[in-house]
Amino acid sequence: MNLKNGFTLIELMVVVVMVAVLAAIAYPSYQQYILRSNASLAEAEMQRLAQDLERYKSRNFSYRLYTPISINVGDPLKYTISLQATATTNLATDGSAWVMRAVPQDVKNFTYLINNQGLRCRNKIASKVTFTDCGTRADGSEDW
Repeated sequence: MNLKNGFTLIELMVVVVMVAVLAAIAYPSYQQYILRSNASLAEAEMQRLAQDLERYKSRNFSYRLYTPISINVGDPLKYTISLQATATTNLATDGSAWVMRAVPQDVKNFTYLINNQGLRCRNKIASKVTFTDCGTRADGSEDW
């Protein structure tokens, strides 16, 4: 009895094609998972900063003299969070309001906005997210 050991070229090519099809299906799902993970990190960091700001206000009766900061989320960098006073107030002098915006490094991900008045919104079009709002629902704005 003469038995061959090994695989034929056709069998190997079928396996390679099957692996390629599985990779083509799995890779986009993995990319979406990574985007959601990075967005969750930014949301959590913004909520932590908001708690720190409220804690600071409860001790000092205003946000005055709270140092505006810029925080980087992720290693390598995934989001940059900027905290500042609103367009009509100044943290150093007035200290009555703040607004925070998180800008992603990946343009496919959400840009976030949160303020001390309870506004929490996000939009995938970064140019629509100013320090006052996230644009309209028709532009892709949504609450979070």
